[in-house]
Amino acid sequence: MEAEFEPNGNITYVYISLSIAVFIVALAAVNFINLATARSTERAKEVGIRKVLGSEKKQLVSQFIIESVMVSVVSVTLGLLLVYFIISPFNNYLDKQIDIMSFATPLNIGLIIIFSFALGLIAGIYPAFVLSSFKPVVVLKGKLIKSKQGYWIRNGLVVFQFFISIVLICSTLIVGQQMRYLQNRNLGFDRTNLVTIQRAFAVQDMETFKNELSAIPGVSSVGITSAMPGNGFYYGASFRPQGSNESIALNCAVFDEDYIQTMNIEMASGRSFSREFQDTLSLILNESGARALGIQDDPIGKRIINVQGANNPQDIIYEVVGVIKDYNYKSLHTEITPMAIFSTEGAQGGNAGIMTLKVNPSQASNIVARAEEEFKQMAPNETFIYNYLDEELNELYETEKRSGDMFLVFSGIAIWIACIGLFGLATFMIGNRIKEIGVRKVLGASSQLVVWLLLKDFNKLIAISLLLAVPASVWVMGQWLGSFAYRIEMVDTWISFILGGALALVVAWLTVSYHSIRAAIANPVKNLRTE
Repeated sequence: MEAEFEPNGNITYVYISLSIAVFIVALAAVNFINLATARSTERAKEVGIRKVLGSEKKQLVSQFIIESVMVSVVSVTLGLLLVYFIISPFNNYLDKQIDIMSFATPLNIGLIIIFSFALGLIAGIYPAFVLSSFKPVVVLKGKLIKSKQGYWIRNGLVVFQFFISIVLICSTLIVGQQMRYLQNRNLGFDRTNLVTIQRAFAVQDMETFKNELSAIPGVSSVGITSAMPGNGFYYGASFRPQGSNESIALNCAVFDEDYIQTMNIEMASGRSFSREFQDTLSLILNESGARALGIQDDPIGKRIINVQGANNPQDIIYEVVGVIKDYNYKSLHTEITPMAIFSTEGAQGGNAGIMTLKVNPSQASNIVARAEEEFKQMAPNETFIYNYLDEELNELYETEKRSGDMFLVFSGIAIWIACIGLFGLATFMIGNRIKEIGVRKVLGASSQLVVWLLLKDFNKLIAISLLLAVPASVWVMGQWLGSFAYRIEMVDTWISFILGGALALVVAWLTVSYHSIRAAIANPVKNLRTE
């Protein structure tokens, strides 16, 4: 909203962060399920002996669920300790003052306890029933048969893990593309090497102050305005062309005769304000404003009526002397809207209070120091406030930049969790094929062929994850990009999906290659000697 002390937050980013947190916890739960079931053979004999000694299935289920809940409780405790230690740098990064102790209410503590128990129950219930279902006669003979159901569940969970990881990777890359697009987009004016001095109306004579600033070495131009692009306050007024009864609301600003040149805003037709003319009742429109008023074909010289309120029934007639090309005078989250510009010579001139200096970048610091000296001499009791326009415009998208950084961190966490699960699963799956590998090598298979055979199964899982992740990423990022009036097209983000899939595949290869290569180069005699 305009004229606020600072921009509001965006609830969308709260929802996105919460969703990612849920997905990361889900990845951890999936890892627990996958590893518990994949390594179930290590506890099979324990289950068999317990059953022979009289343990019932419900006792075994209770035992394994309690173990899972204990893991969850310990994890939540460690998580809270980690939050306590990182809250300070987190506050510094977000420029916030979040006190973790303010969240230590009975309700929140109760919710955390419920969450930790629920998470442990959800993650442990399937492995508990799998482990407790082993038949003691079979497992004690060492002939545990692995069901196809378990095989499909494990593979499905791996696909889920990498599906989430690839979505986060692709989202991170697309956020980066959009940020580069925003930073490099032509806004319709030259945003570089511009210094703005706020509250310049505090000096007694702005024209004298402007002349003093123009005389500083390194200052090529000085303009006066009521609102700078980005966070500037553009007030509203109603206009109608002469002879029409339909009023149109336009955003309004005040420029002096040098501002358009200082900002390097291009004229579409007509002229800028000038000292050579009496511009008290002159008006400049942007192209959108001319279209909104229906005078885009021949706007110069048209009479435009500034409709006054009920308290001032006397309307004011202005003459259009120029039309500037549309430029992004607000954030790129919004489209360019119709705009009318008054001259500082007219009745609206008192609203102009921002000095804009086009400076030599190598002399910028000296120019700011000289400008402050001049300001203090002319307004000794006022505070000198200045900004670099380029930095101000970049701050408009600071939330998006931080979101991109957070996506990057979350993607790293998700990939790390997925890799831990994949590493454990590779140990289990390759261990089950160790005799097959020995037979293949005895029959002449090369180590390279064996490694490829082992990686092939994982390649299929990554490919399935990628096929599922691409449409999900397109939808998620399409919603996010929809918050920008000016954005990259989804067809231009294909490279992000290729890089995301390739990165996930490389990470998976690196994760399982250790076990694959180790199994491929092992002596087949050692693996077959028990037969």
